[in-house]
Amino acid sequence: MEITVEDDLTIVCATHKGANRIPLFLDSIQMNVMKPKEIIICGTSQSDISSISKEFLINNNVSFIVSEIPNQTYQRNLALSKVKTSYILQLDDDLILDSDAIKNYCRHFNKPNTNKKIVCGYTILPNGEHMSYRVQNLYKNSRFIRVFYKIINGFKDVKNMSILKSGRIFPLVLDHHNDDKPEWLSSCLMFHKDAVDNQVHTNFENSSFEGKAYYEDVFFTSLLNKKGFTLILDKDIRLTHPYTHSIKPLEYINTISRQKQLLVMTGGSYVLFYLDVIASTIFYSIKHIKSQFNKRRH
Repeated sequence: MEITVEDDLTIVCATHKGANRIPLFLDSIQMNVMKPKEIIICGTSQSDISSISKEFLINNNVSFIVSEIPNQTYQRNLALSKVKTSYILQLDDDLILDSDAIKNYCRHFNKPNTNKKIVCGYTILPNGEHMSYRVQNLYKNSRFIRVFYKIINGFKDVKNMSILKSGRIFPLVLDHHNDDKPEWLSSCLMFHKDAVDNQVHTNFENSSFEGKAYYEDVFFTSLLNKKGFTLILDKDIRLTHPYTHSIKPLEYINTISRQKQLLVMTGGSYVLFYLDVIASTIFYSIKHIKSQFNKRRH
């Protein structure tokens, strides 16, 4: 009897101080019409799952391992090393899955010869807006921003989920370009275990990135795309993420070295890279100063 995809699937999740997030995350998996064979959570303390009963963990095949290093990339790789199934779904601990999310992930792998795929879910905020709504609003409401993006892309039109000539990643922004093929994906990814052999190993101990794996996913998927893997962003796979704050100047500065790595990897332009970095640093600094000024006024 042939094993179904969901019966050969492990969900992998890294968490740090996740005691309030993990129960909601696991409940949303339990409520799915399809369940994975196993869930592996890599935390940094037993307190991450302190509110979850042993009975629940056993009944839902949840394994918990502790990492001595509080770093998302390190923890995720540690969890991946424990996977025994053919398919892997890596998720963040602050996501809430729609009840048919796992089913919609699995349908991409039901047919033969589908191992060279990476499928990404569609992450929304509680109000239904996509995670990239801030960039969407900026791009749609400012001609200056639209011109700026075109300039740092070598005066070429930008495309959804692309890497610009300056090394910047351009998210899901354009409504009328639904057929654009993604050049990168991030966060909520499902793939066959064969893809892990091609995984990008980066310096995850660099504290400047606070242990986040966002750009590691970009490198991982972009390189696999160059090796013939198909990248798919499926809008039917809905996952809800909490509201996030606007990016702060220091947070942007901490991404610059990653952007430079993407620049080198894609053969972009150093002139456009430095133009992008200087303009963006000024933009985020002014935006932050205005925000702080408005807070003091109120």
